[in-house]
Amino acid sequence: MCPGNLLKSLLCLQLRAREVMLVSVLFVYGYVTTIYAEEPLHRGPNFSIEPSSRVEFSNSSGTVIPCSAHGTPHPIITWVKSDGEVLQDLSGLRYVRHDGTLVFPPFPGEEYRADVHAAVYRCEASNAAGVVGSRDVHVRAVIVTAKPCLNLEIYSAKIIEKVFVKKNYFKIFGKFRNPSILLKLN
Repeated sequence: MCPGNLLKSLLCLQLRAREVMLVSVLFVYGYVTTIYAEEPLHRGPNFSIEPSSRVEFSNSSGTVIPCSAHGTPHPIITWVKSDGEVLQDLSGLRYVRHDGTLVFPPFPGEEYRADVHAAVYRCEASNAAGVVGSRDVHVRAVIVTAKPCLNLEIYSAKIIEKVFVKKNYFKIFGKFRNPSILLKLN
């Protein structure tokens, strides 16, 4: 809302209409007045760093998703879910840093939550001149389990006929002449 004074009202209306360098000549009570405004009062936010549309990470490494914007006044960064709800920090799972970066710290596989780790988010930058939203950011955490790996190498003149692998053991059937077997647990 522009103030009631005629001079201030005209200046306010011109600043709102142009939002660029302003040079205007106003006739007020028979006098000519020139007003210069070098900086716009408001400039809508624009992303200087917009997040990627897809982010995949492992639970053992975690990830950070940066988002920043510029504008006048300086924009405030918020993250929202796909339904528009503003994100709340979840201890050990997700939080937003003061610079607008969305952080997913490393977490144990048993703490995986689909509503957090397989979700769609948006970064929003807002100031007095407006709001701009990023593209949808599809986040997906991959659970890495540390299971031992067994490598089996068999050197023989004959071909292996069958190999059965179960959870904790394996059986090999075949005819071997002077076999040499090497087992490695990685």
